[in-house]
Order: sequence, then structure tokens, then C-alpha cells
Amino acid sequence: FHALSGCGSCYLELKDFPQAEHFYRQALAVEPNSAASLNNLGVALENQGKVKDAALVYKAALLADPTSKVARDNTKIAVE
Repeated sequence: FHALSGCGSCYLELKDFPQAEHFYRQALAVEPNSAASLNNLGVALENQGKVKDAALVYKAALLADPTSKVARDNTKIAVE
């Protein structure tokens, strides 16, 4: 899980959003309730113009960790 999520983060930082999406989805297949990976997947999706998908993933991140300010903020942005 950590290696996959780490690869996703590297690709996210490089702004290779399709690759970041791929690795975050792989990480989430192992640990589906990772709020951080869900949130980062949302960022990758949003940066590819997949705003509706990103909004759904941000909501899932918020459900996984209701205390996450980042997920809450991203959810608000995505639905505006």
C-alpha cells in the first residue's frame, strides 16, 4: 500500500495526473478507506477535468476521516 501510494504522490508532484490516478487506485484496492489516498486521487481526477468523479472521491475521503480539513475543503471546492 505505502509503495503504491508513494508512487501516486510522486506522480502527483510531477503533475502526471493519469499516472497518479493509476497508482492511487492501486493503493486503494489494497486499503480502500485511506482518506489520504482518496483525497489525493480526487486531486488527480480534478486536475484531469474529471470534476464529478473528484467530488465523489472527496466525499468518500471525508467519510473515511470526518476530521480531515483537507477533504472537507476539497469537497466544498468540488461542489461549487
